[in-house]
Amino acid sequence: MLALLEPYLLWIKLGLAAAVLAGLALFGWRVHAWHDGYKELARERACEPQTACAERAARVAEAQQKAAQEQAQKAAEVVATYEQEIADNRRRAARSVRLCAPAPGDVRNAAGTGSADGPGTAAGVVPGQAGPDIGAGLYRLAQDADEVAARLRALQAWAAGQPHADH
Repeated sequence: MLALLEPYLLWIKLGLAAAVLAGLALFGWRVHAWHDGYKELARERACEPQTACAERAARVAEAQQKAAQEQAQKAAEVVATYEQEIADNRRRAARSVRLCAPAPGDVRNAAGTGSADGPGTAAGVVPGQAGPDIGAGLYRLAQDADEVAARLRALQAWAAGQPHADH
């Protein structure tokens, strides 16, 4: 059988050598590709410039900066609204409010009397002396309550624009 293959033995050896060289070339190419892949992976892990990691990091930083600017703008709007509301509350003048000292006598019929022919006595008019003016104190309490309500509205407006950890 070897005698039949003897004229072709040179070509068989050359073919076998070519196949081995092609296998070695393929193996070398794959090793080179793996090596380049590992180098690229190392660059990605280090987040070096001109990598996808660096591009993602730049986009994240840009988005964070934009969000911070929007939050700062929202906070400035909230503070301006709050300060305006407080200033408006403080500009309101206090009115005079007097308590009447109790008068001697019976005030059970404070509803007033009237007839079909005409008006009667005024309803709710109770004779007595005017007491101290408590208007300034009452308006100070009302103003304090308005400031607390304004502070609450401002905090709610500010919190509405903040990111929450539970989302």
